[in-house]
This record gives sequence, C-alpha cells and structure tokens, in this order.
Amino acid sequence: MEMSSNCNREQDLLLFLSKNQGYVTSKDLLEVLNVSQKTVYRLINKINNEYVDSPLIISERGRGYKLDYEKFINYQKNNNKYKEIQFSPNERRKRIMEELLLSSPKPINVTLIQSLSCRRLRCF
Repeated sequence: MEMSSNCNREQDLLLFLSKNQGYVTSKDLLEVLNVSQKTVYRLINKINNEYVDSPLIISERGRGYKLDYEKFINYQKNNNKYKEIQFSPNERRKRIMEELLLSSPKPINVTLIQSLSCRRLRCF
C-alpha cells in the first residue's frame, strides 16, 4: 500500500511542477502534497536518482525547485511504472494534453487555455 502511495506522490509532485513554469518552494510542495519537508526532499531525490543523465528536478538555493520539461517528457515516455497503470478515458485525455502542452515549441499559458475552454463550455 505504501508503494502505491509513494508512486502517487511522485506523480503528484511531477504534475504540480509541470504546471508551474517557475521555481516552486519546498513549502509550497509540502502544502500541496500534504507531506513533511523531509518527504519532499526524499521524493525529489528519488525521482532525480531514477533519471540517470542529470537531475529531472532542478533545485536552486533560495528559489526552490523547477522541472526540466524536456527531460520530463522523455522520462514519462521511458518510465515503465506509468505505462502499467490503466487510465480512465478522461485521465488519458488529460495526460495527452499535458504532454502536448509541455512539448510545444512556444510557451503556453495553461490558465489562458482553461479560460478559453470555459468560455466555450460556458463555465462560470
């Protein structure tokens, strides 16, 4: 049970970092993941150790953590853990959209896309 919990935390951490283009503090991460600061450090260390070439999550003292998007996309494609998971159609669409947005040659503002989608669907 702990393994799936850790796997979900890793996925949640990567997803949160992928949605934030700038640096994110460890305090922000521990609040979002609802874990201790030590757990945040361990998760980041584990993820970075799984990625052989260089860190997947970049850290800069005084600024926080930032995801290397190009490496993240390659990591997702090559990571068997994520291929074994069965996703619902909605989750699959969401992940495909995230990958397309992350691999876009120009930066894309996710908030702008969400607001455009809501206008089309008349979400208020």
